[in-house]
Amino acid sequence: MNQIVQALDPVPRFDRILVVTNRDVVPDLLDLFFAVLPVTDETPALLQKIFRAQRQRRSSTNAAEEDLKGVSEARPAPLLIIVDGTVNFEAGTTDSGLGVAASHFLNWLETAAPMIPVMVLSSTMIEKLELAVLSRRNVVLFSTRPDLAHDASSEFRDALENLVSGKRRVKRRITIDVGQDSATYRFKTEYGEFCTDAKPYINKQHIPFLIQSVGAFNPYRGGDLQPDWKSTLNLIGYQLFDVLINDSIGPHIAAMLKTMPPPAAKPMTDMQQVAVELRFEINGDHPDDTKLFVLPFELASPNLDSAETFLCTLVPMARRVRLAQIYRREPHKFYLQGRAPRVLFVRANAQGNVKFVYDTTGERTEEQYLAPLKNIDDELDLLKHIAKGSKYKLLKRPIVVGGPNARTGLELAKAIRHLLETGRFEILHFSGHSTRLEDGSTYLVLPGENKTAYTISATELGKWVQAGGCELVVLSSCRGASVQTAIQTIRGGAKAVLGFRWDVDAAGCKRFFDRFYEVYLRDIHSESHSIGEAYRDACQNAKAAFSGMPLWASAVAVENE
Repeated sequence: MNQIVQALDPVPRFDRILVVTNRDVVPDLLDLFFAVLPVTDETPALLQKIFRAQRQRRSSTNAAEEDLKGVSEARPAPLLIIVDGTVNFEAGTTDSGLGVAASHFLNWLETAAPMIPVMVLSSTMIEKLELAVLSRRNVVLFSTRPDLAHDASSEFRDALENLVSGKRRVKRRITIDVGQDSATYRFKTEYGEFCTDAKPYINKQHIPFLIQSVGAFNPYRGGDLQPDWKSTLNLIGYQLFDVLINDSIGPHIAAMLKTMPPPAAKPMTDMQQVAVELRFEINGDHPDDTKLFVLPFELASPNLDSAETFLCTLVPMARRVRLAQIYRREPHKFYLQGRAPRVLFVRANAQGNVKFVYDTTGERTEEQYLAPLKNIDDELDLLKHIAKGSKYKLLKRPIVVGGPNARTGLELAKAIRHLLETGRFEILHFSGHSTRLEDGSTYLVLPGENKTAYTISATELGKWVQAGGCELVVLSSCRGASVQTAIQTIRGGAKAVLGFRWDVDAAGCKRFFDRFYEVYLRDIHSESHSIGEAYRDACQNAKAAFSGMPLWASAVAVENE
């Protein structure tokens, strides 16, 4: 028997669920789902009420809106709204496209009834509807495709429980696969993934100009901060958003950013956090595609005149480099061993003269002098404080290699590799000098003998990672974030790498890593753990404390799920 009531003008005095559909098959399907849902004393109270609530049907979104406009003390709001993705504006009519009415209804709910949880039912992937769901915190998309449902009733219960509890075991994610002429967009929700066809860039002629201008840009000139660095980044970010995002998912991201709270002094709560993560992906095996890595995706912004809508300070995000061959090894699974993650801190306070080698030609650069770093121990003290303050539950006591009276040059490099091979470190934190040459060649610098410097290439860094099985590589150094660093560390098996594209200052780095490690280590045991939220929070923190310095805009996070 159909338990959904087609109520035209009742005055309910009971808990209710509003079902919005013009298809009779939907009520029948919900009857099946609800009939087998178990309710026990351990079932959360709100979920018990939903399972036992009266289900009322409206046959169009306009009728549903009228129902909700009539909510009062005598006529309470529904505990839950279930929307058919193919419902129409008016009963008996056909809309211009699938998902149009449902998407419009979700937009209306965002203002009219933002606190009511919503489940959208869809038997097919609808891009407009997927995006509308992705951008909302208390809306879930549940696929009713029979070929995807192994245990539909169980998945339905899980979807409801996740929805009303606010917990999400799988992050919603938009991945923008950036190519030379077009981009492909993948939308991942709790219960499926949808991929668009390749969408050509309308203004693709701007991409070579952006690559050239960004490659030549540095907020520092002769060691001094340029006065117009912010306005330059605003322009670059706006152009980047216009080329890569604006003509496809841009309106949804812009709308999502408008509803977000301003950056806070503390990490965001679950209710404050944006409902979606972003990934910008490039093909690391294609030389022409790797040129796109120089583009500052993190600084894309829908507003030309505002520095408050840079994506990196608002949305959990990271880059991804797609590679055909990646070294795979069994993860340490330190949490199953009852221990906190281990960190190897490389104290690389190099000074003296050094020459670098171009990978493309083999030629050497002119000799450069590297001055000693004054505050290199601040980050080490921070890691020690995190470890001791958590009673070594978040982080083991850092193991330090390098420093005064320590090994230098090749002997230091061998010591680092040996420690990584035998120490089972989850985190490698390098603090020191690094550089990126015009051809993309990237080097870390270790102290050498007699006040000289000893260089380590990105390729050698990748071998370190492979030898030690590190999950996270942190490069607290100038100009260490390059496509070569990303490719070699990810190919070596790292799950993530974090670095900076320009020069950095010590005070800003400490503030950045203070928040980064706080968030990264907090959820490291979670199935949904990623670098994206820690990166976003760290950028927020550094920007709030040092808005006049570009460190927050310099950070780059790369993740390999």
